[in-house]
Amino acid sequence: MRLLKLLTNLNRIPEIRLCRAATPQWKKLTACYIGFPVKLPFEIQLKTGSFRFVTLADVRTFWVVFFSDTYHVRDTDRVIVDAGANIGTFTLYALLNAPKSKVIAIEPAPDSCARLRKVVGDHGFASRCTIHQAALGNQDGATTMDLGQESQFRSTGRGTVSVPVVTLDSVVRDSGVDLLKMDIEGSEYGVLASPPRCLEHLQRLAMEYHPNGSLQEVIPTLERAGLKCISRRDDGYGYGIARFERG
Repeated sequence: MRLLKLLTNLNRIPEIRLCRAATPQWKKLTACYIGFPVKLPFEIQLKTGSFRFVTLADVRTFWVVFFSDTYHVRDTDRVIVDAGANIGTFTLYALLNAPKSKVIAIEPAPDSCARLRKVVGDHGFASRCTIHQAALGNQDGATTMDLGQESQFRSTGRGTVSVPVVTLDSVVRDSGVDLLKMDIEGSEYGVLASPPRCLEHLQRLAMEYHPNGSLQEVIPTLERAGLKCISRRDDGYGYGIARFERG
């Protein structure tokens, strides 16, 4: 069984090399990611501080963001928006890989937002990150969440925990945005149905899409704002990641 797991993960060797370069605890992190039994929670050390994994979903998210180049942060990026920041994995990745950037992180769940704030503070990035404990929507207001699910899979409009709703325009203001990463569990269709003004000044969008809507319906909206779909990764069952770039 161990040999089978190793053979099926040979294609991940480039990612494992990145993991090895990132942390002294690369063996433990790699073993947990590819399915060997590792006791949770555990921590790893990065060059700016530690990162704590509480669930297996934390490990998988961290790996995809840090070692699979899912969101393509550029070292020249100056303004990055992390919509659906969760526990701060992508926020931290962006701050590390775009050293002159400022990140606007948006996360509605109180417990996830607390972990996000701790990650940003522990790594010394508080002055470069603005955090909004809110859900992203097409108008300011309020909604609810069910906090019973794992943090990576929570969606709004369910449960009984009240959370505020903000719009992209209200948190970005008139600033140009180099990269908008959007992973908001199906709410992306509502956000883009009434196009935010800031799309006109957005350079790149990396959006996780979900089966409760159609990516094809929002592509014309993004194209009218000058954003062209340059890649699409279909993960099956209506899930995937689409990347858009100006021009």
